[in-house]
Amino acid sequence: AGEEYQELVALVAKALNPDAEIKTGQWIEGPDGKREVDVEVRGIVDGKPHFVYIECKDWKSPVDIQAIDNIDSKRLDLSANSAILYSNSGFTKKALRKAERKGIGAVSAISAGNNLVRPVIERELVAKKLSVDKFKLTLYHNEESSKNFPAKWDHTSLLYNDLPFDNWLNALSSQLLQKYEGEVRIVEMAAFKQETPFTLEGVSVMLRGFKVEMECSRSWMSQRIREDVSLGLYNHITCQLIIPSKQSWSMGWIDQEVWEEIAVEGEPEDWTKPLELGSFRVNLILMNPIPKQADTSVPSIDDLISERRTDFE
Repeated sequence: AGEEYQELVALVAKALNPDAEIKTGQWIEGPDGKREVDVEVRGIVDGKPHFVYIECKDWKSPVDIQAIDNIDSKRLDLSANSAILYSNSGFTKKALRKAERKGIGAVSAISAGNNLVRPVIERELVAKKLSVDKFKLTLYHNEESSKNFPAKWDHTSLLYNDLPFDNWLNALSSQLLQKYEGEVRIVEMAAFKQETPFTLEGVSVMLRGFKVEMECSRSWMSQRIREDVSLGLYNHITCQLIIPSKQSWSMGWIDQEVWEEIAVEGEPEDWTKPLELGSFRVNLILMNPIPKQADTSVPSIDDLISERRTDFE
């Protein structure tokens, strides 16, 4: 019943050890006679022969501590350099504690799209969120424009060459959020090279510059996502996916509606701890700048500016 899973495990072993000799369903002589070995991996490590004994359990229930005891005894009988137990149903906590103490691998074969594989690997994805929570836009205009400058106006009505000024503010605020991360209030002031015509509430006005005051915040968000690999394994002791050379890793869909804010002091450990050789991580930044308008075209404002200054309050 477990032969199909056994063959999948052999494929994973070959992907991880392309130069090794991999055999399945072998019988090896031990002190009490021949013992069956599900997957046999033999190769050379540091110039010496190396034998890895692999046992496969395609069970419906998690593997318990008795299976770890059995493989530990069998490893000694067969003089294996190391032993790994592959389970298609996970492990109990007792089994994992014993496996870790005995140096026995407790893993599951992973093969994206393979209906034989039952484990679903999920992890918490933590993202940094940088936000403009509120902002105020002040416009500086000439005296002539004072006559027809609207008494009440909305920033969404400000246009340059018929394009929304908000769309340029969107890009500006994204840059400032990242450059000055952690500042709770950012004030950006700019003077134009010359008085420049804009449209505000449908009225033409000549502007000399502007000031945008932003109240900003940094928070940490999380959601659980699925991880998968074309062919590899999941280590239940270290909670890591192992991805052999020439295999691909994928991450499930990120749902923008299910992010939950979490309490973190400073930065999460996963963001700052050094990476082990051959490992990688995904650090995601969610940007919440000044919103763009429906028309996503961006006016060319940078060429108009002669001076800029950034203050913090």
